[in-house]
Amino acid sequence: EHLLIFSEQGNDDLLKTYLSTNERKKFVLGRTFLCAYWIQPVRDSDNRIIGSSIKYAFSGDIGESIPQWLQNSIGPKTALDSINGLVNYLAGLPRR
Repeated sequence: EHLLIFSEQGNDDLLKTYLSTNERKKFVLGRTFLCAYWIQPVRDSDNRIIGSSIKYAFSGDIGESIPQWLQNSIGPKTALDSINGLVNYLAGLPRR
């Protein structure tokens, strides 16, 4: 069982350093305050791991008003892409 928590705490200096004034005028800055994954094994009746249960939580500010149709079409894909990226990263780690 694993719980991963990501936060933007301490990133203000990175934004000051790498986000130019021109970019601030041209683009909307979305921010992630908290992103968390809770990964638990799913077991069969013999207690063998047969899969994973992944719970995902996100709290952020998109920085502007985004139309509802766009939120509905991109939001679920973004969450799934995030989980797939995490799974691919974890699959590449050496096993203990």
